[in-house]
Amino acid sequence: MWDPIMSYQEIVDNEFIEAMKNINIIPEKVVIITIQRSHSGDFCSLIINFEKEELEECYPATDFDYKDLFLNNCSVCFTQLESMPEIDLSNNDNNSDEVFCCDQLKLYKNRRTTKDEEFKNFIKSTGSSSYIFHMKKQINFGKIIFEKYFSLKDGIISEVDGDKLSKVHTFKNYKCQNHNMFYGIDLYSKSKSVYNKHHMRIYPYQNINMEVLDLFKRDALKKKKSTNIDISSLSLDNEPTYNDYYSSSDYSSNLNALDFNACDSQCGYCGQCDY
Repeated sequence: MWDPIMSYQEIVDNEFIEAMKNINIIPEKVVIITIQRSHSGDFCSLIINFEKEELEECYPATDFDYKDLFLNNCSVCFTQLESMPEIDLSNNDNNSDEVFCCDQLKLYKNRRTTKDEEFKNFIKSTGSSSYIFHMKKQINFGKIIFEKYFSLKDGIISEVDGDKLSKVHTFKNYKCQNHNMFYGIDLYSKSKSVYNKHHMRIYPYQNINMEVLDLFKRDALKKKKSTNIDISSLSLDNEPTYNDYYSSSDYSSNLNALDFNACDSQCGYCGQCDY
């Protein structure tokens, strides 16, 4: 179901290109697309570099607008960008397999969720949790050092298998200014199925799920093609900040409004309410 080493040619086939065009996603330059099976924890996320014909691991500079689209069986978030930014590939003293570089991590663009205590305990290595923590450790605005899944039991953090988990749409970001490190942490459930009331925000990391991708292609190819969208109008006026991987988009007037009936207090994605 999930294959991190599939090639550009295997993913970006003619059927996928036609599906994108049918919902007015232009297959040019850099396209970031996140597809979620409706109300589930199953998703597929791609960063497609059409000019180089490559699938990118992540997109480091992510303060950009994106568009939401709802198909029969899935929701889609996407944006089109001019190019890939330069990624810091330099070495770092903390490029080790240690879970955290130190104990001085600070929340980055924090939003209140109903799962705050879970993250607090994980960062401080205290207590136990029924959830699995999916963490990406990387150099700030740079390369990913590792992407791992962890459990928390009796204050002990242990690496676990990431198979057969379902994503819960709750997250936290952390930074360490002392070591120039960034941590993106998502919650996963051990349950085979999770019901998420709200749809997923754009997720600028690669996560290939062929079942969800095939579902998207079926839905998109059935949808009537509408008026083309000038995606170039979605650019921001201000300079982007970096590594806000989990920030919600700044919805401009030409974007569809979110379905706020789909939100609940564990969300924190849209930025349009108190959470």
